[in-house]
Amino acid sequence: MILTRIQEAASRYPDKIAVQMKEGERYHKYTYRELVRTIASAAGALSKQGIRKGDRVAILSENRPEWMFAYLSVVSLGAVVVPLDAQLTEKEVSLLLSDSGAKAIFVSASTRQKLPPGGSHTIISFDPGEKISFSDMIGSHDGAALPPAPAAGDLAALLYTSGTTGDPKGVMLTHGNLASNCESIIKLNIIEATDNLLCLLPLHHTYPAMVCMISTFSLGATVTILNSLKGPDILACMQETGVAILVGVPQLFAALRRAIFDEIGKKPALVRLLVKLLLALNGELRNVAGANIGRTLFKKVHEKFGPRFRLFASGGARLDPDVYTDMSNLGFILIEGYGLTETSPLCMFNPLGKQKAGSIGIPVSGVEARIANPDQNGMGEIAVRGTNVMAGYYKKPAETAEVIRDGWFYTGDLGYRDRSGYYFITGRSKEMIVLSTGKKIFPEELEKFYKQLPSIKEICLLQGERGLEAAVVPDFDHLRRMNISNSREAVADAIESLAKDLPPYKRIMGLKVFKDPLPVTRLGKLRRAMVRHLYLQSNGQAEKPVQEADRSLLSSDAGRKVLSCVEPFSPKKKISPDDNLELDLGMDSLARVELVVSLEHLFGISLPDSFGSEVLTVRDVVLNIQELLAAGPTKKGERVKLSWAEILGSAPSE
Repeated sequence: MILTRIQEAASRYPDKIAVQMKEGERYHKYTYRELVRTIASAAGALSKQGIRKGDRVAILSENRPEWMFAYLSVVSLGAVVVPLDAQLTEKEVSLLLSDSGAKAIFVSASTRQKLPPGGSHTIISFDPGEKISFSDMIGSHDGAALPPAPAAGDLAALLYTSGTTGDPKGVMLTHGNLASNCESIIKLNIIEATDNLLCLLPLHHTYPAMVCMISTFSLGATVTILNSLKGPDILACMQETGVAILVGVPQLFAALRRAIFDEIGKKPALVRLLVKLLLALNGELRNVAGANIGRTLFKKVHEKFGPRFRLFASGGARLDPDVYTDMSNLGFILIEGYGLTETSPLCMFNPLGKQKAGSIGIPVSGVEARIANPDQNGMGEIAVRGTNVMAGYYKKPAETAEVIRDGWFYTGDLGYRDRSGYYFITGRSKEMIVLSTGKKIFPEELEKFYKQLPSIKEICLLQGERGLEAAVVPDFDHLRRMNISNSREAVADAIESLAKDLPPYKRIMGLKVFKDPLPVTRLGKLRRAMVRHLYLQSNGQAEKPVQEADRSLLSSDAGRKVLSCVEPFSPKKKISPDDNLELDLGMDSLARVELVVSLEHLFGISLPDSFGSEVLTVRDVVLNIQELLAAGPTKKGERVKLSWAEILGSAPSE
């Protein structure tokens, strides 16, 4: 079913580029003819390996064209694809492979070592070195025909939205679910056959898989894969390939907006005032007359994104209304959709030309929505109904019955609908935390994970401005027995050590220590709203005095330069060498990428790809930089990379 439209697109555009990815200095490209041929060959090879209808086949890999070929070959065969996050730990991979009952798994060279030893599943590698390689597999079945299309009710995908540190919860999506959601997206008339979409997000999420793969291929458009979040790499790729649509999450667009306005803030007062007036003027014209002169007023900024760029597409989490407003006033088109894995995923969309800041939009074609059990203010839980709604949670009938009642799927999001039919989210009825990256955290299971630390007596995770943050009551008796006086430092160090193998989004990026027990119900359940209030009211940890040796380190040439790069990313006024980049300074993974780029530019050196993940504290950054500088100058001809702010602030090249 999913392949029908893709086959039709291939018959119309056989020689058009379907997917491309840069490898070295050139782009490896696949036409639509090659796309369909590869899918058919892979499906035939999987059948030869004993994969039958209904069998589970997992994918554990970074984004690459082979990921897409594997996904589509599995579903074309009537088997069930199980996309896994490449950042999962070995323990988490083992748990999900066991729960899903995967019969085979696709891996890459970078994820192969995460597989549990002695597994019974067939291993197929996208890279050389494994008994069964993907390239050999499709080569041996070149010319195979695509299998007959599965039925709408046949299971197509099993996606895990939680349980990686506890009880797994797999969402079952059918061919009908995915096909109907694809049709809904096509009817929005956002993607055109002439478009090139830039895919930055990991494809194991339904959002990029649906938008960048299934819908794009169904329309005969092109998708470009880029496994980098560095500003220079993204803009270079957009210029080189003529990207029309950049698909991202709110965190990326917030970073773009911050960079642009940071650069504006460096201009003279008169220039800042003029820009402010022009932004307001364009915003008013767009709201009142639907005219957009921002592309002309801020031409230099727009030119950085390439000559064919049309719009940004945001999803995976709620977009900050201020980010939408500012980007819109600059003349950019920033569209937003709302959905969940359980809804395949899209169920709401803020329509082009009729967008409302802060709203998740109106239901897409084929989807109904309502506010269930509204209060006197019209506030209630958002419920949706349509052929896009999942078949249920895998092996969890009770959990399925809890969220699907009388044909309606209860999203767990609280909100209201205005008089124009636009929906707004005001909070969550469930305790699930949705980070700005789109990552979902189930606090209870992760709290259980962190509570194994003897230095922690109580912990409550909550969503903060910096990502995942924690209110902690230390076990002071344990710390006293260990002769530890600095409770916060001990807890921070223990958390950092324990979490080193967790995906970045599961790491705690803000920490406050409390002496008194956290508020709980009579049954011992955390009163999360009260904890959050206490957390926000707390003044946090007092600054530690800076020692003489530390003062010397920070006053060195390298130390001063590192501080100038770190300070823009943190509200902390007095930065010390032992400040943790995540816990103390609140730098998320994207901020780390920007920091690396800033350091490379300022010092004129090329940092290793692993640098951003290896340094934990400011001291680590300074010492590593000093070591690299001592090793010798940057090699002649090496490209010095710029930050988002400098890229967007400089004049376009001719």
